[in-house]
Amino acid sequence: LWRGNVVRTETHDDLIVVVIHIFSEDQTISLHAISFIKTLNSKIISIDEYFSDDIEPPAWRKAMRVGINI
Repeated sequence: LWRGNVVRTETHDDLIVVVIHIFSEDQTISLHAISFIKTLNSKIISIDEYFSDDIEPPAWRKAMRVGINI
């Protein structure tokens, strides 16, 4: 069974941004999703979503020091 928590929401004019933490009940799966929701006259006209696993970075990223912990 999967669960989710809304981490953050932001609204800017006709754009709603939502960050969600999604995880399995047994904590074996954890990921974050971010949704960009465009509206027009209070109706959704488009949604773009991006997902990212919450896993250790691969060795090549660690070696190159790409990215930072948030």
